[in-house]
Amino acid sequence: MTKRACKIVFFTLLIYIHNSLVSYAQDIFANTISLNLKNTKIEEVLNVISEETGIIFTYSSSYIPINRRVNIKATNKNLRKVVDQILAPYCANIEYLISNNRVIIKAEKKVFADAKEQYGIVSGYLIDKENFEALPGASIFIPAYNKGAITSENGTFKLPDLPIGKHTLEVHYIGYKPATKYIELKKDSLFLTIELERDLTYLNEIMVLGQLDGQQLAIKEQQQNPTIVNIVSKDKIGQLPDQNAAEAVGRLPGVSVIRNGGEGQHIVLRGVSPRLSAITINGERIPSTSIQERTVDLTMLSPDLLSGLEIFKAITPDQDADATGGIINFTIKKAVKADWEAVFTGQYGYNSHQNTFGQYKINFNLGKRFFSKKLGFLISGNLQEADRSSDAFEASIRFKEVDETGNPRYAYADLSLNDRLEKRYRYGGSLVLDYALSDKSFLEYYGVFSRVDRFETKRRRRYQVEDSRQE
Repeated sequence: MTKRACKIVFFTLLIYIHNSLVSYAQDIFANTISLNLKNTKIEEVLNVISEETGIIFTYSSSYIPINRRVNIKATNKNLRKVVDQILAPYCANIEYLISNNRVIIKAEKKVFADAKEQYGIVSGYLIDKENFEALPGASIFIPAYNKGAITSENGTFKLPDLPIGKHTLEVHYIGYKPATKYIELKKDSLFLTIELERDLTYLNEIMVLGQLDGQQLAIKEQQQNPTIVNIVSKDKIGQLPDQNAAEAVGRLPGVSVIRNGGEGQHIVLRGVSPRLSAITINGERIPSTSIQERTVDLTMLSPDLLSGLEIFKAITPDQDADATGGIINFTIKKAVKADWEAVFTGQYGYNSHQNTFGQYKINFNLGKRFFSKKLGFLISGNLQEADRSSDAFEASIRFKEVDETGNPRYAYADLSLNDRLEKRYRYGGSLVLDYALSDKSFLEYYGVFSRVDRFETKRRRRYQVEDSRQE
């Protein structure tokens, strides 16, 4: 091979290597990066970028304000644009020289402004455009410098350390239209009064007729009652699909429910034990359903039999003195209209725990008033099937030893896996006859029957870990 041929091959190889290095340098500087740093020095920000990208930055602290603190938030943003966003507020005529994985940052001498008078404060007052009331909690943001503030309870805000010049402010507040303000900071301070316009959405007319008639009467009766009482009408009871009377009562203030199988069973008034409260139907005391304590199981009473309920949280002299917690009185439905009125409702459901269909709930009422509404007749009934199956995991843990670091170690003593299959059948009915002798005198007969049958199967697998056996 001649000398001329060797020179051609050598220069061709140099050109190829140079182009490869330039292409590589352009590629690494065109990468994207995600950052979210607040009040961080420029030097520290560049170090974070170096750690994530492998790029080495070379610069002179005489021209780059490395101790200046900045806020930067970027998501998959071009690396060159991110570096520009960091340096642009403090430097001008920025140049980047790229060699392999090294980026040399150059700038003209004293291009960044470190004089105190070249920075200022933008403050202001945010108000409603219509009534001029202060708007607390609004967001004031300057995207170019990733700097913002929240208005105080008086509607004031302050944005310190802003370079002299033109800026764009973005204002956001819930219920108001976003606003963009273009301002120019000429001196060391600028005060603004920003007015926001309400963002109104007009809806079509909505009419609700007869929804609260019954409850309004109950509230009026509650206000006129001489003692502390909560009264709920049948309209309010029927708004939600409560499983039994306990759950209907549990929606009132000062009342909590003790549940069994996910279904309300006993009522707790003001934190007092259920055995210290009295349960009545139309004023008549219901005997205890337990052989161990004087509590009443309310799972058997369907809310569809009720026309209302009353909770007396403070008893009066005409009531039983043994109701320390309070008295819950259920009122049974009776006929209202002079024409025959029949109401039938039905529900059918799916149980995701057992992955089965078949749960149902059926209710009916039939009633009428005779002889110019003096005599009332109403018969009602209900039938329900509910699946209350459940799973349970129980474990006993005991202290075992202390490890070499001084921390305690624990071990399982035994484990229990429980599978409970339960179906509940609730059925009941009522027969009500009432006769009005006068406006203030009447005769009433109430016959109420309610029952719950439970069919339950329990399966358990217990693991005695310490004894290495199961049962």
